[in-house]
Amino acid sequence: MSPSTFARTGAFRTRIVHDRDGDRVAFVVDAIPATADDVRVEAGSSRVRIRIRTDAREYDRTFPSPSGQYFTDERSAVLTNGILTVTVGTAGRPRP
Repeated sequence: MSPSTFARTGAFRTRIVHDRDGDRVAFVVDAIPATADDVRVEAGSSRVRIRIRTDAREYDRTFPSPSGQYFTDERSAVLTNGILTVTVGTAGRPRP
């Protein structure tokens, strides 16, 4: 598994883990005190957008697919105990 990357946007801590061996990327956001109604996730082949809006804070971040790869249809988003985990499959881009 590849090393993690930390990013700060707004007031929510985010960890990005690119598992090259497992062909997936996980975006883990400390979303406390957000509820499922406060969270919106959009995923396409080239980006993942995560939006969290609570009364006190707002988080809106778009993550591009890893270099030379695209996001697959293998996608999930789970909010458990204030931690949002968005997992997206990856695959290599076909060469022209």
